[in-house]
Amino acid sequence: MNITNAPDSATTTVTSSLPEKLLNVLVSPVELFDELACLPARLTTWVVPTLLVCLTSALLVRPAPIPESAPLPPPGANAVSAEGETPASAFGDSSSEPMPAETPRLTGPGVGGLVVVALNCAAILVATGWSAFVLWFIGRVFLRTHFPFGKAIEVVALAGTILVLGGVITALLGAVSGDANVRPALSMVAGHWDARTLAAFDLMNLFHLWATTILALGLSRLAGVGFRESAFWVFGYWIFTRLALILLA
Repeated sequence: MNITNAPDSATTTVTSSLPEKLLNVLVSPVELFDELACLPARLTTWVVPTLLVCLTSALLVRPAPIPESAPLPPPGANAVSAEGETPASAFGDSSSEPMPAETPRLTGPGVGGLVVVALNCAAILVATGWSAFVLWFIGRVFLRTHFPFGKAIEVVALAGTILVLGGVITALLGAVSGDANVRPALSMVAGHWDARTLAAFDLMNLFHLWATTILALGLSRLAGVGFRESAFWVFGYWIFTRLALILLA
């Protein structure tokens, strides 16, 4: 994949709207990130996509029912089942996993749903900030370039559009197959393996790979370096986190 360095500000004269940016991250990411690299950071460019991820997560997350006679779940037990994805899912952060339940038992489905939504939104915000820091740190330390932290947040938030699409596809796969644990990953075609191997295959999510590629591309355009150089560091981090999750599984 041969991608040249990002152009200077004189070469980009057209400013796309936010809906166009959300579409371009899927179909024309090079032009999108060249535009972002030449424009000042804007709050709406990352806030709106992040809220879109929160909304999608709220629609896809299902609180686990707790019978009235059931005892309180022990600390560390999973109380929700999450179908949605977060921007940092591509980087292997655990924020897309079910949140641990250490709160008192909820008395109504409405309260439980609000708590689940609040926890997932908080996780999404933290994950977005962490992934942006990783991109900024790689650019500053390893690529020896300087770009505003706000630019990294824009790239991460826009890449979240891919994970929104992944969350929807995951929900559809679960509805069609009748298996809520099915994912668009290697585990779908892996056949019969032991649980640990299947968990490793499940981490190879196709939408996570796509989003990580977009993050590497965005970093290359912000830093003004070749795609291969930025991809080496971004995918290196991605592989490291995947291996850590497999070993800790």
